[in-house]
Amino acid sequence: MQTNVPGIYAAGDCTDQPKFVYVAAAGGSRAGINITGGEAMLDLGAMPVVIFTDPQVATVGLTEERATTQGLRVDTRVLSLDSVPRALVNFDTAGFIKMVVEQDSGRLLGVQAVAAEAGELIQTAVMVMRANMTVQEMAEELFPYLTMVEGLKLCAQTFTRDVAQLSCCAGLGCVPSSVGMLEQARQPAQIRDHAEQLDQGLEDDDNDSGPPGFRQ
Repeated sequence: MQTNVPGIYAAGDCTDQPKFVYVAAAGGSRAGINITGGEAMLDLGAMPVVIFTDPQVATVGLTEERATTQGLRVDTRVLSLDSVPRALVNFDTAGFIKMVVEQDSGRLLGVQAVAAEAGELIQTAVMVMRANMTVQEMAEELFPYLTMVEGLKLCAQTFTRDVAQLSCCAGLGCVPSSVGMLEQARQPAQIRDHAEQLDQGLEDDDNDSGPPGFRQ
């Protein structure tokens, strides 16, 4: 957090850090620690971003395009919200969850979500990335049934199985058949197209060559 002038520290909009109030607050508190002799670091490698549209758009970490540009070998999955029980119960299945995973290690590199409550579920993805968990470890965690955040678990499970074949409390099969019929019009190819458009939009809005790193 120290500037190029010894003894002068900065945080917030007067710096080149992302212009979010939570980043400014975190930077300010760390600057205060370092002014008094501390060595606090600000790690922005798993910084959540939320756009409060309807539905909301949320992201953390790397998109597929950025990960590939950085030379990483990745695997991705896109889960339509018509595979998330909470979304079906809410009669609001517009959107998807996309995960980007490092191919060799299975480590979660990024999550993008378009959903009515995307801003709420993205923080769970942040904590998974902070813990350096693999997508398999995430898929095996306990997530409350009939919550939107359960969509992260379901998306993680799609790396190794077909969630449509899971039991009621792990996937589909527990909602009225009429709801399922209403959602048949949404095709997987359309969902992937939307995910790719989101990737491109996020890249266009970001001029950095990579995700923010550590700042002191």
